[in-house]
Formats: sequence, C-alpha cells, structure tokens
Amino acid sequence: MIKELKSAKRRFEKAEAEHLKHQQVDLPEYRRWHHLVLGPLEQEILRHRTEFKRLDCFLDGLREEQFIQHRPVRELLVELLAYAEAHDDGKEINRVGGEWSPVYLMGCGYTLWQEPRKRKYEAAQEKRRRAREDRKSRSDKKGKSRQEDELFDSMEEILGGMFGDLGSAGEFWEENEAGLPLNRRNKGPREQEFRSLYRKLCRALHPDVAGEATPERHRLWLEVQDAHETRDLERLEA
Repeated sequence: MIKELKSAKRRFEKAEAEHLKHQQVDLPEYRRWHHLVLGPLEQEILRHRTEFKRLDCFLDGLREEQFIQHRPVRELLVELLAYAEAHDDGKEINRVGGEWSPVYLMGCGYTLWQEPRKRKYEAAQEKRRRAREDRKSRSDKKGKSRQEDELFDSMEEILGGMFGDLGSAGEFWEENEAGLPLNRRNKGPREQEFRSLYRKLCRALHPDVAGEATPERHRLWLEVQDAHETRDLERLEA
C-alpha cells in the first residue's frame, strides 16, 4: 500500500513539473513564435477581410443606384471614376494598393448622387409644408376649415339622398317650415342643371382645389354661394 502511494506521488510530481514547464516555457515560446511568424499573416488577413467588406458595401450601393437611376452599372461606374479622378486631393487614404479605395469611392458616390437627391427631397418637403401653411392661412381667413367644407358637402349629399333632389339642406328646412310635404321633389331638368353647375363652380373656385386665392376668385366664390342660397340658376350661368 505504501509502495503504491509513493509511486502515485512521484507520478503526480512529474505531471506537476511538466505542467509548470508548459506554462512557464512552452506557452511563452509559442506566443513569441506566433507573434513573429503568424502575426503579420493574421494582420494581412484582417486587412483583406476589411477591404472585402468595404468593397461589398460599395458594390451594394452601386447596385442600388442602378435601380434608382435606371442606368447600367458600367455607365454609373465610369461616371463615378471620372468624378473621383477629378476631385482627388492626393491623400493616401484615397487609394489602396494603387487603386481607388472603396471608402473614397463611396464618399464620391454620396456627393455625386445621394446629396443632390437629398437636397431635392428636402426642398420638395419644404415646398409642400409652405403650401399646407398657405392653404391653412387662406382657410382661416375665410373662417372655414377644410373639414367644415367636407362636412357641408357630405351633409348635402346625405340629405339629397334622403329627401330627393331638393338641391340643398337649406331648401329642405325652408320647405319643411313652410309646411310642405317631405316627399316633395323637384325632378325638373332645371334643378339638375343647377346642381351640376353649382358643383362645377365650387370645384373651380374652392381655394383648396383651385390653387392660389385671389380677390377676384374670392368675390366669385361669394357670388356662387349667394346664388346657391337663392336658387338663382341665371346668376350661376352668368
């Protein structure tokens, strides 16, 4: 038993010595060898991998421009290379191994294509914003909002469908107050002509549809509304 324990102790001490040698001698020597021999190769692999990723990103952007501009990739590339050549400032970062850097080409592509599109989009957005503010201002000056106009049109259509071609809600209430029957209907061609002409004039003169408001348009709009209230077809035709 004692003999076996002594033998096991010797094996343990031997293994411990080998492990210590591995930690203190073998590993440091391997790390030095790895750094001197494989280190530069790993750095080269990492550099190439980074360049491949940049090149792939550049090609994705070029394919995207192909769909946006509906132009061949070759034509876009020729235009981009000419732009890059004309705007080269001589910095080393612009080239990799004597060729144009994908990063530099992506920057040229942004300046050449994307930046003008961005400015154009922002200008269009600003134009639409000003147009909305202008329409709102004109609507506020008249004391009516677009929602009120749409509500008026909807109510007129609903009442017209419920009570026949009476022409307007105002006419229905006037007739009802006068004691006229609710099923009274004016089906004559003059009434249809009146309604058709009134809608055409509203579409032509309404500021939200016709565009820029002018004093003359405003005057005509008021005259049309007055003629509508009085059911004056001759005045609308004039």
